[in-house]
Amino acid sequence: MAANEGAETVRVRGPSRRLALFGDPLGLPQSLLACKDAEIVALVGASIRPTQHADIAALAGRVGTPFIVQPRRVDASYASFVDRLSRFAPDLILVNSYSMILGEDVLAVPRHGAVNVHGAMLPAYRGANPTEWAVINGERSTGVTIHMIDAGIDTGPIVAQRPVPIQFEDTWLDVRRRVQAATEVLLAEAIPAILAGKAKAAVQDGGGRHWPRRRADDGAFSWAMPAVDIYNLIRALVAPHAGACAEGKTIASWQSLPSIVWQKFAAGAGVFWSHGRWRLVPHRPLRTRDRRRANAALGLDLRSTGAAVATCSIEGFSDPSGPLRAILLETPRSRLLRTHRWELENVIRRFSESDLKRELVFG
Repeated sequence: MAANEGAETVRVRGPSRRLALFGDPLGLPQSLLACKDAEIVALVGASIRPTQHADIAALAGRVGTPFIVQPRRVDASYASFVDRLSRFAPDLILVNSYSMILGEDVLAVPRHGAVNVHGAMLPAYRGANPTEWAVINGERSTGVTIHMIDAGIDTGPIVAQRPVPIQFEDTWLDVRRRVQAATEVLLAEAIPAILAGKAKAAVQDGGGRHWPRRRADDGAFSWAMPAVDIYNLIRALVAPHAGACAEGKTIASWQSLPSIVWQKFAAGAGVFWSHGRWRLVPHRPLRTRDRRRANAALGLDLRSTGAAVATCSIEGFSDPSGPLRAILLETPRSRLLRTHRWELENVIRRFSESDLKRELVFG
């Protein structure tokens, strides 16, 4: 997908034959595949990710190219790194899945500048951990962007983009796999024009937002938060991330939304829905073999003067913007009076259309 045609455009300089690839064990193989017809003069890894160095060095050995590490700017070895990179004389730097900023001295090395692969749609999701932030924010889509690198962070002109859907039951790992696949497709589409010096890039507008890098302790939440916000946070931080945490309990695996509604109730986080003499209280969700079933029904006790009179099943959680379906279920031991059934059915009908969504803060 090309950059927006209505925006001011610039051209990626070229042609470029000699490339320095910056990245990690995830991004570098993608870049090598897309640039198989170019001359790769170096693979560059980040000094702040030392656990990745052995894998990158092994990759460099297999393709027969040098592996170097970018130090922090304050390190004594930084100047020699820039000097060594200069001696490789790259035409272009391609960055993919990299965790350090390229300073102006590094950007001045290649003859035709630098291009970055960013795992989100710019300009809305600049900065770190864009996949996790998109899930936390309840987005229904994300994507991948190839853009020119300038002095800002993810602010350079956009060469190409490809959207990626986010399903309501996805964890950040599901979305990351989808973004990886989209990245390979977008690189294959865009790299030939970039290397030929024929790619056009659209200048970004000023409406973007920069998202900060998440830390391990950013997963704290309160059960008083809306259920859907808790659900989004948990699925954005499942293992191997540290997980979400409330009241000393860490949740590092996917949880269904009905399960979260029950846990809110069990934690005493608010009184659940009351209509006249009727009070509706969540059941503990049944365990199912399919632990990733976002559309699992939410069971409710319908209570009058403290006693359970009947049960209600509410479905439709897989699409928070769509309708919910509520079904009145009598318990085998009780027979509802006709007036009670009529009254409860009216409560449930109104409940499924308005009150439930407002209480769970879906919309």
